Amino acid sequence: MKHLRIIYSILIGIAMILVAFVLLLYPHDGLTLVLGFLSLVLIAMGIRQMIQYFTMARYMVGGKITFYLGLIILDFGFISASMINQSKIYILIYLIGINGFYGVISTLRSFEAKRHGVNTWWIKLTNGIISLVVVVTCFFFIKNPDNLVRIYAIGLTISGLYRIATIFRKEEVVYVQ
Repeated sequence: MKHLRIIYSILIGIAMILVAFVLLLYPHDGLTLVLGFLSLVLIAMGIRQMIQYFTMARYMVGGKITFYLGLIILDFGFISASMINQSKIYILIYLIGINGFYGVISTLRSFEAKRHGVNTWWIKLTNGIISLVVVVTCFFFIKNPDNLVRIYAIGLTISGLYRIATIFRKEEVVYVQ
């Protein structure tokens, strides 16, 4: 990994752990904090994808996918921001849905990595399974928002630790001469 990317991953992982700690301290206001955090992250990711498209990806093969992905992520960020003042149950279902989608995608990507012979495929599988366990656990505690916030904070902590752990993975680089 490049040095800047390592620093970026460490900062994002630490930020995720700090947000989880704040959520554990203030579980009553946690849903609003979680949705505000999620909307800011989605908006930032969407803007980053759009900048990447307009600076470089529009000249690449398949660059339109970057544009569409950035647009969809940006829309989800704005939808999340507009839902902050809505009913708590809608926010809970939205967060559970996003976490479930992430768990399924991460699990499928781990199986793809295993097919390609990547040695660290089990790390992605473990992260996906943990995300799916968080979703199932949230369905059991859907009546109590404070417990849901605590469960989400635990999942966020694990995701932050996963992000930091990916720094230490060996990467194989193919050189073409």
